[in-house]
Amino acid sequence: MGEGIGLNYKRHLVVEDTQSKTKDFIGSIADEIRKKDICLVLEPGISIIGNTGVLVTEVIGVKTNENKNFMVINGSMTEVIRPSLYGAYHHIQLTEPSMCKNKGILKCDVVGPVGESTDFLAQSYELPYPHEGCGVAIRDVGAYCSTMASNYNMRQKPAEVLVEGSRWRIIRNAETFDDLLKPYLGLPSVGVYKDYIDTTEVHLGTMHPWLTWMH
Repeated sequence: MGEGIGLNYKRHLVVEDTQSKTKDFIGSIADEIRKKDICLVLEPGISIIGNTGVLVTEVIGVKTNENKNFMVINGSMTEVIRPSLYGAYHHIQLTEPSMCKNKGILKCDVVGPVGESTDFLAQSYELPYPHEGCGVAIRDVGAYCSTMASNYNMRQKPAEVLVEGSRWRIIRNAETFDDLLKPYLGLPSVGVYKDYIDTTEVHLGTMHPWLTWMH
């Protein structure tokens, strides 16, 4: 049975016993399968890997126009393209208490720094008003973030971190500007770009989210 067992992406909002629902589904067809002597292969799929990945980002700032608020983060559609590609929902939360609690709840579009109208992680989303540099987590990206990420607009892919209980370790280094140039042939040596890299190093350093895997 293809596609596997799904994942309730909104389970953070409403507590649900998804495990019981899976058991109920299997139980509802088990007798018929036994009668017909059918071997049914049911892929666990997303239900195993989907909730193990978290994209960890930070707030660059909050801006507004006459009609809408925008929370700009250093993560983008190049790391999690599903919301802009087909309107998928991913739970988003701050990873630390906001220093702007007196400003209440912010209803906003959560957007990245790529500069495309489709560069958003959520629309009309409500969060505590964040301070600049506040940590933000985009949940349930284990089946998509690393596999669907791109280098659009010369974005370097983030580092990947494996978390095991209270321990963590980097399992994939963040890409560098040098990494993006390596596949091209006939270019001057990377040293030619050194001045450019040096002048943008700090800027690029603030633009790297982290992909965290929970084991």
